[in-house]
Amino acid sequence: MAAVANLYWLNQIQPHDRSLVGNKALYLSQLLQKGFPVVPGFVVSAHVLQQFLEAIDWSEPLFADLPHSSLRLDIENPRQLQAIAQRLRQAIEAPTLPTDCLAEITAAMEQLQTPVLVLRPSLFVKTTARTTATEAIANGRSSALFDIQICRTTEAELAQGLKRLWAQLFRAKSLFYWQRLGIQLQQVKLAVLVQPLRSAIASGIVQRLGDTLQVQATTGLGMAIDWGEVSPDVYKVHASSGIVQAQQLGKRTIVYQVAEAASPSAEVAVAETVRSSDMTPLLSHPHLPLLQAYLPNETQQAEFALNEAQLGALVPLVRAVVAAFNQATVLEWTFCEEQGCPPQFYLTQLITPATRQPYHSLLDSSAQVTVKPDRAVPPDSALVAEPSIAADDRLLLLTGLAAAPGQAIGKARVIGLGEAIDTLLPGTILIAEMLSPHWLLSIKQMAGLVLEQGSMTSHSALIAREVGVPAVLAATCATQKIQTGELILVDGDRGSVYRLVGRLQAEEAEATLPMTLPTETPRSANRPPLLTKLMVNLSQPQTLEMIAALPIDGIGLLRGELLAIAALDYQHPLQWVHGRSAALVERLAMRISQFAAALAPRPVFYRSLDLRSHEARGLTGGDAVPIEVNPTLGLHGTFSY
Repeated sequence: MAAVANLYWLNQIQPHDRSLVGNKALYLSQLLQKGFPVVPGFVVSAHVLQQFLEAIDWSEPLFADLPHSSLRLDIENPRQLQAIAQRLRQAIEAPTLPTDCLAEITAAMEQLQTPVLVLRPSLFVKTTARTTATEAIANGRSSALFDIQICRTTEAELAQGLKRLWAQLFRAKSLFYWQRLGIQLQQVKLAVLVQPLRSAIASGIVQRLGDTLQVQATTGLGMAIDWGEVSPDVYKVHASSGIVQAQQLGKRTIVYQVAEAASPSAEVAVAETVRSSDMTPLLSHPHLPLLQAYLPNETQQAEFALNEAQLGALVPLVRAVVAAFNQATVLEWTFCEEQGCPPQFYLTQLITPATRQPYHSLLDSSAQVTVKPDRAVPPDSALVAEPSIAADDRLLLLTGLAAAPGQAIGKARVIGLGEAIDTLLPGTILIAEMLSPHWLLSIKQMAGLVLEQGSMTSHSALIAREVGVPAVLAATCATQKIQTGELILVDGDRGSVYRLVGRLQAEEAEATLPMTLPTETPRSANRPPLLTKLMVNLSQPQTLEMIAALPIDGIGLLRGELLAIAALDYQHPLQWVHGRSAALVERLAMRISQFAAALAPRPVFYRSLDLRSHEARGLTGGDAVPIEVNPTLGLHGTFSY
């Protein structure tokens, strides 16, 4: 039997090496070997981690046979889980790497001839139970469980970076996640991809949706997108012709680059467009000090990350990848330059689908989709028709931020800020500039939501995701482009809103509206983990049963202002404070107890009422609250009563 290698260069990996190098490295190697631009690098194989774990002198019997067996942990006991995870990480980060192995890794590092390295996890999960969750993690979406490591090209820093990345396999949320899925730790093969890290002109993601390419881009390194710190620019491009069908400027208030101190100017040349001299330096990243954050000025924030020529160079590259790898659905890329060479695009990740998404096929004009009644329709209603939504039957009206996933068809209702929400028929698609707080709980009655304002973390987006209503936010001029009564389709996965015309409009009377297109039910066994920390924001008890079944560590924010609206019968809290304070306490305590009981023993963090003067004025009794010139600087919380 041939000896197992410790290192694999990207240009030499073969398909049979998959279990040792992981899917991310395998896919990049296939791209590189077919001539596509990929940043060179090497892989520290999963075999190295196995050997390292075997060499550790485990002092605790619980860990003695760790490399060959899974831990038997009570994952419902968060304190115990955190304590065990911490001891495991300390035991892994303390020892030194074997001398021979470290020398081999150091020699490979020196061949890269770069001052800064990035270490990324590359996983292979050895299981026959192919769920969406395991496929998504194995195919590259592992940022929910692992953090990248960035280090200088020194032996000591590279060794420490490797051990820190290995130790993340034993973090509490990772242990929780794999055990909840029924995956034993020895089935998870963790390799580490080591590549040079350079400052970038722009970075982003391309998603293939039928014959449409959706490009996301931001200035600088792509971590800003991965960590949700920017809203990227979005371009929708017709794949065959390369014609840009729509584009939307994102919101970029932070740009990441490699810290200048880590990249001596003699070794790394950075394009003038990458230089951050016109940006305001911010603090270095708290956990990755070799990353420097900058605040772009107003002019830079108003510019697209990619110009027309750059976008025109990216699209043919993506088309070529799709032609070579038909299963490719997502590509991650960076646009940077090496010393003495013009800027060019490099591919940093290729992701294949874990499962086929139902709506993706709608971009094919011949596709059929089964439509089911919206939750507003009684459960015993007859099943609705099965329309074929061809290109001629839909007209793209506008694009925005894909704030809550799913797709829905229904009649539009355009509503102004001063208009009463009780005039909204259940099951319609609400179109508005923004939603006042006293409107938020009405989202659960809607088939879909389109707003001109809002972000991924706004109250409207949080509630829409919580109750499962497709939503598109930051959709400029939505209230002018859409008319009340129009039949529209809201695509919350892509941030698109369509007017349905032609045959669908003519057959409207024959169908039961509204309609939602089938989406996957969020359950822990068949979804990848959240891309943020495993704590959720909630305010409504209707979703508790589903949320409690997810592999989360608790509720990070239980929003008192939203929970109180329904608990207090849509009356302003001040109506209760004066004269009915005991009943107010009882009602709020009962609601909070529901969340605590459902998540126990996991923690629930409750944020009490802020009671700013402008937020609940639309509730009964709210007109008695004095108007403040600037409520943000006005009376809050207990000071307001």
